[in-house]
Amino acid sequence: MTEMLLSDECGQYDSALVEIMCAAIRQSSTGEPPSGRATSKRAAKDLKQIQEDRTRISEVLIPTMARLLNRHIDDRDKIANLTTIPQYFILELYPTARMMKYLDELVIALQRVVEQHFDDEILSNIAVTFLTFHNNIAVEQHISSARAQMLDHLAVSLKRSLQLFERGHALDEQDEAQMLNGFRKINAFIA
Repeated sequence: MTEMLLSDECGQYDSALVEIMCAAIRQSSTGEPPSGRATSKRAAKDLKQIQEDRTRISEVLIPTMARLLNRHIDDRDKIANLTTIPQYFILELYPTARMMKYLDELVIALQRVVEQHFDDEILSNIAVTFLTFHNNIAVEQHISSARAQMLDHLAVSLKRSLQLFERGHALDEQDEAQMLNGFRKINAFIA
């Protein structure tokens, strides 16, 4: 499925394919039944199956996640769905399976998404992803400097906008939008 999304094979079906893939990942990683179905208690066997599914999902998607984000960065709906996927990864695979370069690529791709998008849902998804990484000791140290650097960049950008406002410069619509987007981005990572 990831190969199809990275190529031009599915064209008009990209959005549906991304939605299906994200729903399937969420369901298999959490054990949630599809909507409308009754839930039952999970046995130890079910929990083991969920863990195995998460491991397989992580092994397949960790190497391709950054490329997927970069390929579909201009599509708001696809990015909103794709930015939730890393929250379901088994993060211990990054250092143990020698996949740290993919973590670096993913962080760079997420930073590009933050620079380009100002949608609250996307920013919230990325903030939760960074929080998930921050709360995991296997990748926290590696990710903390990149997160801090991104937040510093956002703060500097917002500060510039606010300084223009304080100096009494007449702000046009673009300046106002830039300032509002700066507040949105900072708010997503602070909240």
